[in-house]
Amino acid sequence: YNSGDWFNVLDFSGEKSAFGVGLPPKGKNGHHWDMMRPLLRDSEVRPTVEMVEATKAKFCELLRLRRSTALIGLHDAKHIKEKVNFPGCGPLQKP
Repeated sequence: YNSGDWFNVLDFSGEKSAFGVGLPPKGKNGHHWDMMRPLLRDSEVRPTVEMVEATKAKFCELLRLRRSTALIGLHDAKHIKEKVNFPGCGPLQKP
């Protein structure tokens, strides 16, 4: 995310992709560059318009689910412990 717009192009039409335009920053990724180079050149792994559409649809589905389901919005361990339980589990569980 820290590589600028040339690397992180976001085009919801799926027509334009920055996939394969370059390698990610060397600092955290340099040790993976030899593995990445051939993958980034491979047109078979380049995202298609259909892939972009499918990914967009799944993302929107997750957003709808998150909005409709309060449990998904639990933000910390205290909140989770207040709202979530697993009946029949734990040391007193009956088989």
